[in-house]
Amino acid sequence: MPLNPLRALASFLQSTYRRLFKAEIKHSKHLGAFDDVIVRSTREATDDLLKMGTLLIVKDGTFYKWARFQCPCGCGQKQVISLESNHNPHWSIYESSGTITLQPSVHVNGQGGCGAHFFIRNNMIDWV
Repeated sequence: MPLNPLRALASFLQSTYRRLFKAEIKHSKHLGAFDDVIVRSTREATDDLLKMGTLLIVKDGTFYKWARFQCPCGCGQKQVISLESNHNPHWSIYESSGTITLQPSVHVNGQGGCGAHFFIRNNMIDWV
């Protein structure tokens, strides 16, 4: 039984998009870890600290507010991840022996998003 023509077209477009998208990501520079973790107050956290491979943690007193970084795929997009539990969505942060773990995973999507998807565990970038 032949597929509905619209379903066939949708399936073709979806598979083509996946092939192209994965090819684009493969050619980007993927970091394996954040080499530098900087913790700053809200006043001290400026965009000039956001360099490739740097994870900037922004605090207000003793409270974590944001994790900021350039997308580790190499696209250059700046990411701001909320660490405040009263924000939706938000991520949990864990510190251990000078390293940072964020949960859940980070998916860079939305307007202009590259589609990168990864976990940050002990400063390491675990690509999905």
